Amino acid sequence: MIRYDKPIIKTAAEMKPGDIFRTEYGNYGNWCEFVFESCNAHLFDMTETHFHRKWHTQSETCYSMTDINRVTYTVVGRE
Repeated sequence: MIRYDKPIIKTAAEMKPGDIFRTEYGNYGNWCEFVFESCNAHLFDMTETHFHRKWHTQSETCYSMTDINRVTYTVVGRE
């Protein structure tokens, strides 16, 4: 795993499988790091993000009512 000295802000189009991103997950203030797999856009500005937890392989999916063109990720490393 590679850690960056400074986080990089990327759009959904710039994300690559294996990028490690930092985000709030579940409760506010609960900061977690996940490994990006893919991202899809759906009707009505819904974004579907596929990821897995660091050191795990089971995929998870997050749905958010966010326009994929406005989604940004804080990338902190690479798996």
